[in-house]
Amino acid sequence: MTGADEGPFNRLTPIGLLLNGLSAALTDYVDRTLRLRNGIGRLHWQILSTVHDTPGIEARSISERGRAMFDEETFDAIVADLTSAGWVHADDSAGRVRLTLTGDGLETYRKARRTQAETRELVTEGLSEEDYEFIIHGLETMLANTERAIAGLEPPTPSPEDNR
Repeated sequence: MTGADEGPFNRLTPIGLLLNGLSAALTDYVDRTLRLRNGIGRLHWQILSTVHDTPGIEARSISERGRAMFDEETFDAIVADLTSAGWVHADDSAGRVRLTLTGDGLETYRKARRTQAETRELVTEGLSEEDYEFIIHGLETMLANTERAIAGLEPPTPSPEDNR
């Protein structure tokens, strides 16, 4: 049995460092490329894509699902951008704002989707389909393991300083 400081995992770059680096680089590249080619940012693309995949989706639903990516103010500003560009129609007639793509929005979505497909090709260059599936499976397993570990943590015991 190897100790915590021994073994092959310690000869490799830490997974957190790689994931953070990939996330930052990918976010920057996707945002810049989408802006340059399609006139929209990464967050605009994610909302546009969600509205495409779920026509009539409640705006609140997207906002709640996207909390890791944007706060409510940012979300509202992006929806305002998309509606003022004529790409998304916001219908609030039923007391809940529902979003759908317009014809121009569908065209913008299709162009941006092509840009995203090119980005995926660039990022996965040199990886076989099996390599990619193996990486995704490994990351999904690590995420599930970590979420399970978090769920099993006991709540922290309040310290006397917390009551001051």
